[in-house]
Order: sequence, then structure tokens, then C-alpha cells
Amino acid sequence: MEPPKKLGYRDLLRNLICENTVLSELFKSNKGYANLFHELKNYDVNDNNPLPLQKELLERMDVTQTQIMSGG
Repeated sequence: MEPPKKLGYRDLLRNLICENTVLSELFKSNKGYANLFHELKNYDVNDNNPLPLQKELLERMDVTQTQIMSGG
């Protein structure tokens, strides 16, 4: 049996974009995620537009990596 593969940023972002509608509904009571889900609505994994780099996404959401990692 193969060990599980780690998800990279791009893989995680694609999954979040694909499941954005479901995740938005599941986490709608948690306002901490609202900004992320709102921003992810701007992307579609099926078009040819590039997905944002982590730095770009954080800048658009007006948060720092430290804030994301600390849950704040």
C-alpha cells in the first residue's frame, strides 16, 4: 500500500474551488471563512485563467500568512 500523498497548495486550491459551493454552505455560520469562499468564487478550474499564487490570494483577502496560520 502506498503512503498517502501530501496535497500541495495548487491541489488544495483546486479542490477548494471545485467544492466551494458545498463548503460555503457547511461553514456559513463561521464568518472566518466567508472572505475565503467569496474570493474563491472568482476562479474556475475548468477555464484557462491561472489560479492565484498564495501571496496573491492572501493580498486579495487582506490577510497575512501569519494570520492564516494562527487562525486569526
